Amino acid sequence: MTENVKPVHILDLELTNYCNADCVFCPRDSLGRQTGLMSRETLDAIIENIDGFDFRSINLSGFGEPLLNKKIWEFVRLIKSSNDSPLVLVTNGALMHEDAARFILDTGIDEVRVSYNGSSEEIYNAMMKRLDYHATTANVLGLIRTKGARQKPVVSINTVATDYNTRDLNNLINFWTEHGADKIVVHQCHNRGGYLPDMNIREDIIREVVQGERADIKPQIQQFPTEINCKLYNEQIFVAWNGKVLLCCNDLEGGYVLADITSQNIKEILHIKGQYKDLPAMPALCQDCQYHPIQTKR
Repeated sequence: MTENVKPVHILDLELTNYCNADCVFCPRDSLGRQTGLMSRETLDAIIENIDGFDFRSINLSGFGEPLLNKKIWEFVRLIKSSNDSPLVLVTNGALMHEDAARFILDTGIDEVRVSYNGSSEEIYNAMMKRLDYHATTANVLGLIRTKGARQKPVVSINTVATDYNTRDLNNLINFWTEHGADKIVVHQCHNRGGYLPDMNIREDIIREVVQGERADIKPQIQQFPTEINCKLYNEQIFVAWNGKVLLCCNDLEGGYVLADITSQNIKEILHIKGQYKDLPAMPALCQDCQYHPIQTKR
């Protein structure tokens, strides 16, 4: 990689698309593609086909809860030993018990992004059904406590602004600021390629609610862009648990398979993604999406 040129792409690896939660801002009911767990053989092939490529980050995320894959710590060690890109774990935190927190520190994960929505049991349980507010809160606090004075992992609290919790954002920000979170991110709720009803809270309302909070942890409002160019598509390489490279994380039916990272290397995949942008018409998945529509030929 050229010196001082920062990597652009994020590799999103779906260790599984099973999930232990039923969140109001996640259209799991519309998941039509096959469910499963990434295998060691699939990960080995991925590692081989990304060899020598620097990513802005490698995210263990996808459309499920990564900690449900029992091979996760083996996988983390393999990724960390073969690629220098920052490794990010995206989790709802419900399974992040004491042993998991210790593994997170021991394996060198660079950032843990916790999806955490609501500063009270009532709001949290309404937004993140099937999870337990008190247990998850204890898990996240335990990770922060175990981390202590270490710089890594960065512990990031991520919340999605909806009608359920917008007026609660100050309470959530105050709580996690006081309890040692490194970063708090407030996301607007987009419709996930048209699979969700419109629950978007306007950016100006979110900014009005969160203004005046402590400057040491500044909420990062994720804005809907105005340009006709999909940042999600351009920057993210979404790999499903079976190695299929999909159009994006919102391809819930698996209808847009661009490549297979178990048999094609990363340069081939980026070339295919570049060609796909030149389609004469926007893919149906993108047409009703509130995120970034893909640039198409005029």
